[in-house]
Amino acid sequence: MMAMGPHTENAPPLALPLTFFVTGLVGLLGAFGDLAVHPRDLMQLAYGSGALLSATHFLTLGFISMVMMGAMYQLVPVVMNTTLFSVRLGFWHYGLYVPGVAALIGGMLVLKPALMAVGGSLVIAGVAVFVVNMARTLRQARIWGASGAYIATAIGYLALTVTMGWLLAWNFVHPFMRGGTFIPVHLALGLLGWFTFTLMGVSYKLLPMFALTSTRAPRAWWAYGLLNASVGVAVLGRLLGVPDTLPAAGGLAAVALACYIGDVVTLLRARRRRVLDAAVVMALTGLGFLPLIALFTVLAAFGAGGWVMALYLFFFGWLGFSILGYLQKIVPFLLWLHRYAPKIGREPVPRMRDILPEAWTWQVYALYGAGVVAGAVALVASSESALVLALALAGVGVLRLMAAVVRALMTEPAMPSPPASRAPFRAPG
Repeated sequence: MMAMGPHTENAPPLALPLTFFVTGLVGLLGAFGDLAVHPRDLMQLAYGSGALLSATHFLTLGFISMVMMGAMYQLVPVVMNTTLFSVRLGFWHYGLYVPGVAALIGGMLVLKPALMAVGGSLVIAGVAVFVVNMARTLRQARIWGASGAYIATAIGYLALTVTMGWLLAWNFVHPFMRGGTFIPVHLALGLLGWFTFTLMGVSYKLLPMFALTSTRAPRAWWAYGLLNASVGVAVLGRLLGVPDTLPAAGGLAAVALACYIGDVVTLLRARRRRVLDAAVVMALTGLGFLPLIALFTVLAAFGAGGWVMALYLFFFGWLGFSILGYLQKIVPFLLWLHRYAPKIGREPVPRMRDILPEAWTWQVYALYGAGVVAGAVALVASSESALVLALALAGVGVLRLMAAVVRALMTEPAMPSPPASRAPFRAPG
């Protein structure tokens, strides 16, 4: 899979992806606030509680899915050499999806099944618009490769995930199926299918582009097949009532992620940009949480606890670091592309690194990272007060990122100083 230069002429209007990105950061803050008010629900993994249900969907629908869908609107046309089928449908998607997420989360928080059903219906309508829009866009793409397959597969899993979620929402109003069977299916489709395929597919494009490497990722198709097999084993095993399929599904997912990590190492070794900038470092930090997630998942599968820590590290460690890191590369790329690319050759333009200075990213990295690590320690120590402080610290990191994005939108970056000219040599005296 060769790194391809971005086809920037295919980019959609700046407002479309940026609206999703900013709203997604608000969703992450909502999750932190929800969990900080109800820390015991997280520590006990009280999944039936309205607070934990709402916090989970703040993360999954309000933050992760929001940012991922915004990224697809921008990146799919640019890196796959096509045009977005319909910008108008993108805004219709946003107009249906955001009120739906708000209603669904509100209904979960106060345990109002009717509000959950209405919100879920709006969410699935918005996602249906997104799926149709992206399917028509992918259909006319000129460049596919492994990344295109990952993204197309992720969109399919998204459709299945929200459909299952909608059925579960209606199940609260008129029970017609066993939630104990279908909630794990919903989780497998969402966590392994939608989130993991999207993050891997997007990173297979972004990492070569930002690290300046043109080598191939030799294990991408192996990871793709193994991860699909993992989802299939987890979902079909649960639906068919086959016992003890979780270890097999987890093993397949672990091998798939090991292939993916091997590809990341291969790409980094071949990079031309020897010093990685702060945003890429933050994104790659998320990979460091995968072994810990695997460890706690194995402990949980064998009845030794660990689900709380595995899920915490999955959302705030791997996905959180990866998404926030790549976001700090995508946003300046967007602003530079729309504001300054047309001016190249006619007047001086700033560099992308001047739009979102690296010092700001290091601040986000330090605040968010310290909060996530402190939260993990608090969970181990079973300290509610420490967990609240840790979530607040991570939230400050997100606020710092939002302030940086707003400042980048509202101000013009300083132009890089031209190289100093050498003064003519004069002999003394």
